[in-house]
Amino acid sequence: MAQDPDRQGTEPFTLDITEARTLDDLAGLLRSLRRRHARANRDSELTYRELAAKTGWSVTAIAEYFTARTLPPTDRFDALTGLLGATRSEQGTLATARDRVAEQRQARRAESATPGPPKRRPPVAGPRQLPADIAGFAGRRTQLACLDALLNPPSDPDASGAVISVISGTAGVGKTALAVHWAHRVADRFPDGQLYVDLRGFDPGGQAMDPAEAVRHFLEALEVAGLRIPARTDERAALYRSTLAGRRMLILLDNARDVAQVRPLLPGAPTCVVVVTSRNQLTGLVAAAGAQPVLLDPLATGEARHVLTRRVGADRVSAEPRAVEEIITRCARLPLALVIVAARAATRPRLPLHVLADELSDSRRRLDNLTADDDDPYTDVRAVLSWSYRVLARPAARLFRLLGWFPGPSMSAEAVAALADLPVAEAKKLLGALATAHMLETDPEGRYRFHDLLRTYAGERASTEARAGERAETAGRLLTWYLHTTTTAAQLLEPGRRRLADRPALSRSWQLPLATRHQALEWLDAEQPGAVARARLAADTGHDDLGWKLFTESGGFFLLRKSRTDRIAHGLLALRSARRTGDRYGEAYVLNCLGLALGATDRERALFSFRRALRIRHEIGDLAGEAATLNNLGPLYWDQHKFDEALDCLQRALAIARETGNQHSQVVALNNLGEAYLRLGRFGDALEVQEQALALARTLSHAVSEGFALHNLGGIHRESGRFDHSQAYFQEALAVRRQTGDRHGEATTLLELGSLFHGAGEVSVALRSWRQALTIYEELDASEASETRRRIDEVSPRTVPDERTTAFRG
Repeated sequence: MAQDPDRQGTEPFTLDITEARTLDDLAGLLRSLRRRHARANRDSELTYRELAAKTGWSVTAIAEYFTARTLPPTDRFDALTGLLGATRSEQGTLATARDRVAEQRQARRAESATPGPPKRRPPVAGPRQLPADIAGFAGRRTQLACLDALLNPPSDPDASGAVISVISGTAGVGKTALAVHWAHRVADRFPDGQLYVDLRGFDPGGQAMDPAEAVRHFLEALEVAGLRIPARTDERAALYRSTLAGRRMLILLDNARDVAQVRPLLPGAPTCVVVVTSRNQLTGLVAAAGAQPVLLDPLATGEARHVLTRRVGADRVSAEPRAVEEIITRCARLPLALVIVAARAATRPRLPLHVLADELSDSRRRLDNLTADDDDPYTDVRAVLSWSYRVLARPAARLFRLLGWFPGPSMSAEAVAALADLPVAEAKKLLGALATAHMLETDPEGRYRFHDLLRTYAGERASTEARAGERAETAGRLLTWYLHTTTTAAQLLEPGRRRLADRPALSRSWQLPLATRHQALEWLDAEQPGAVARARLAADTGHDDLGWKLFTESGGFFLLRKSRTDRIAHGLLALRSARRTGDRYGEAYVLNCLGLALGATDRERALFSFRRALRIRHEIGDLAGEAATLNNLGPLYWDQHKFDEALDCLQRALAIARETGNQHSQVVALNNLGEAYLRLGRFGDALEVQEQALALARTLSHAVSEGFALHNLGGIHRESGRFDHSQAYFQEALAVRRQTGDRHGEATTLLELGSLFHGAGEVSVALRSWRQALTIYEELDASEASETRRRIDEVSPRTVPDERTTAFRG
């Protein structure tokens, strides 16, 4: 217990932290720290108000921490002790004391919630087989609460079997640590003892324990004479259940491979609680025995940071927050990986954490750096992952390897079927098997993903076990599937757009049933995060023709979303691919689309891309391509105040479109030309051209162009002083853009509606419209977000300049 200076006069004192057992003890330590801090700084003690000002917490909360009314949360307790000058060693011991108090309070609450006679003290006899508790255990509050619920009486009055929980999760996620930690917390609730066995379901030796052997160990622990133990497994299990009848025992079955291994070890007595850990979900146990599933995901970021803090020290963690975040990310928030890195940091106390983070930055060598360097397979992430891979059936193992080559963070069953050259039904079956084994995860949309360390391991297995040429064949099938489906989606988004060529043929079972704009947008949204990875895969495996076409075919989707950063990276890879093929048509097409992506951030490079595309298209006689590039070049000249060049480009684009009879190109040119006339103040010309554009868009059922035309008509009427007409057109444009999924256009129209209302003095309506626009821009990571935020902050009385709404097309 801490020595209180009030009782010690002016004598120096030290903190005796190890004896802190209660909340009062903990509060006494905080008060002692505060007094010691004052002496060390030759100042008066920090008041509650001063501490509140330094921490940002309320004065009431500070007072409750120092007077033992409230147990401080972990993060606040650590921050408070650090603020009061606790040494690094003291902080670690203080944190342990705080956790001990928290666990005792939790155990008392659980006990008070359980009806029945008061618990008796455990006798000396009886097995106590639990392994040692886990030092520095952190987090998992939700899962601990689920396990605590096992101690409550069953709600079903007819329940007669043991209470069972299955903790499942991927390799290295901390299943055993959770089970053992919880078992120690509640061990005194089981006066007849605790049984433990490692069933070696996933083990370096590869040989799972026979359940008959496990039952024999338990019977011997229960002091059943060896001569009484039968030879047959079912007879042993029956004797085991008889021996446990009426006893209150906790049974921990660790590292189970399957339900068959567990079933003989289940007691029949409702007074027993069984906790099973496994890398498999053991759904049969949940279904047949009513087991409570507890799914263990990787740690939350805050929990992961706390693990590092407890093992490395608060000073080092707080000194390098960016390195800590990188370590957490590159360890995929997996507890095993985190504690290995923490151990390496702890044994090299002078090593900056950013050095460890840098070592993990190369995905090809990441698993090499996630080992404790002592030849212990249990502290080697690669070895631990290998035990799960080794027990997979051959088809599932093959699929797992191939998924290591999959480009992108998530995947659909149809894409996986193309990757593996399987029927979709078979691919779904194997994906389900991998998910059951926690080698994959499923998200709410039914897509599959795995964390980065599993992806790295899968890629290693693929590289090691693949036959010659297999990666190129696999990539060809997958990228062909993506091009086929992207082309289908593009035609749904822009029915009149010109096509590169016929879609590549596909196995019928792989085809997605895309039939509506909404379905096309949903699919493209889901697949967008993997676009750059697919471009790299195409370049790495010699599929350059597929690589550049994937970029150009997704151009219409880009115009609806305007997420530029990834689009530029994708375009640069596609340009290299097109040039390697020697296809000048493809090179020009890519340059045109790349110019669109560059337009908002690098106008000089965009101008170069458009000019180069225009020159190539002119040389190869691609008139439709010339019109498209002129339609994009004109607005870029306008932004550079080159008005004559801009008008010339747009008028030439319209003339070519009419000459070739390309109505899709005509409506785009009319929209762009109408906006140019609007900016010149030629409202009559602008109105005439935009009405032509609107009529043609409706004739073609081209809803995206219709939205542009309606939006521009709203701007024309606003500048002409017709507020009611302007509002009506903007509202109609907003409805059309929402219907078509044109998120960027929707935000732009909301922005202009806000400006319209602001100019009319309706500030609250304007702010509401601007905030809706900002939400969309931020969601799209669009460049217009900062300007919109500025408008909201300033609420300027002047009319905000128009956002460009030029109808770019590829």
